[in-house]
Amino acid sequence: MAPPSKYTPDMCDTLISMMRTGASIGEVSTTLGIGRTTVYNWRKPDGKYYNPDFAEALEMGLTYSEAWWLRQGRENLCKRSFNYQLWFTNMCNRFGWSNRAKKRGDTVTYFVRDTPQDWRRNYRA
Repeated sequence: MAPPSKYTPDMCDTLISMMRTGASIGEVSTTLGIGRTTVYNWRKPDGKYYNPDFAEALEMGLTYSEAWWLRQGRENLCKRSFNYQLWFTNMCNRFGWSNRAKKRGDTVTYFVRDTPQDWRRNYRA
């Protein structure tokens, strides 16, 4: 028999509240007292531990977190003290951005965001 779930409905509120200020999944999982693996298990629709409420909250939270980081870049890019290289590296690592060029026809696009499909295809281990 599986142990009882650590999930409580207020976890969704905490998750969304933290991610509205740019928190990562690691920060959230630590605050909630659960492992990062548990977060991913509760998110996986075909998984044994899938939790639709938590999965929906996490999806919203990830959107809020990325929006927060985008705002930081937009509002601080012209400030001398802003480390845009660190910000860009963060965006690449956390949100799948890429600094490689994509060419479609005669158009070249730089600093494009990879889709999860691109990431799987281009960065297979």
